[in-house]
Amino acid sequence: MQQKTITVKNMVLSALLIALAIFIPMISFRITLPYFTMTLASHVPVLLSMFLNPVCAVLVAVGSFVGFLFSATIEVALRALTHVIFAFVGAYMLKKNANIFLVLLVTMLLHAVCETLVMGCFGFQMLGMDQAVSFGGQLAVAGIIAGLTMVHHLIDSAITFVIYKAIKPVADFGGQIHINKHITL
Repeated sequence: MQQKTITVKNMVLSALLIALAIFIPMISFRITLPYFTMTLASHVPVLLSMFLNPVCAVLVAVGSFVGFLFSATIEVALRALTHVIFAFVGAYMLKKNANIFLVLLVTMLLHAVCETLVMGCFGFQMLGMDQAVSFGGQLAVAGIIAGLTMVHHLIDSAITFVIYKAIKPVADFGGQIHINKHITL
């Protein structure tokens, strides 16, 4: 069995993306709603790292968690920790040359489900939603969290694709974005 190694290039790119993943939550524009926060571009380093390999993607996602641990509430940091899941799955799919739109769809849904579960397990109490709030009310808030997470994921994905396209010739992030059999970016 052949042993896989991480190249120096991937280590350097991962380190740079980890630094960005820690730094962005500290300086980026944050939208705060009653049950949701969105930090613009916070997923970009994680999404870019998916083009390297699954190990790098997981490490950058952990870096994102650390950045939110320093700059946000614990429930926001725990939501950021779930990025490990979608980052690993997305990086694995890209490694297998999956269609980029399928990768986007799968990672967006995983992202939304994981963050909503974190809020369901920990965040509702932290948000002041106790047993007095009906199950229907909590379900509505869960739907809002999932929907806004998907919107945030799409916005950051668009930013990521612009950056990826711009830096790919210089950074050599690996394979191509596969849209279908006839078109590659």
